[in-house]
Amino acid sequence: MAINEDKYINALLYFLKYCNNKFLGKTKLNKLFYYLDFVYYRDNGISITGDEYMKRPYGPCPVSLQTILNKANIQRKINIIEDKQGEHYELLDKSFDGEKKFRPNEIELFNKIVEKFRDKDTNYMVALTHTEAPWFYSEMNCKIDYNLSSDIDIL
Repeated sequence: MAINEDKYINALLYFLKYCNNKFLGKTKLNKLFYYLDFVYYRDNGISITGDEYMKRPYGPCPVSLQTILNKANIQRKINIIEDKQGEHYELLDKSFDGEKKFRPNEIELFNKIVEKFRDKDTNYMVALTHTEAPWFYSEMNCKIDYNLSSDIDIL
């Protein structure tokens, strides 16, 4: 798969617009992208961002997310804030209307993800991803196979 940078950045802005609350730090953001890509793959045979995911101790991590965060920061679409609570993000592009970049079924999935996880804390998200086949059956620090996504039934 190839990275779809335009969709990736707009997905980031979507999550920051609709899910950016006291619970959204880097680890939770990783999990939101995991569900976006793996559930979409489960249902459509392709991911939205085109990213690969690695098994890490806190769950699945998209390989290119930091690069996308940095690009969105340089483009002044977001501000990356690091403090004693970790890394979190401010949406600078208040006129964001990136929803137009996505198909109706992609927006439907975004809405389900935001509704399901907006008020969940990071520990909940980490524990949940650890019970699913994609993370569970992958080796630590190795690529996670999208074909394991059929086990995900939370969405």
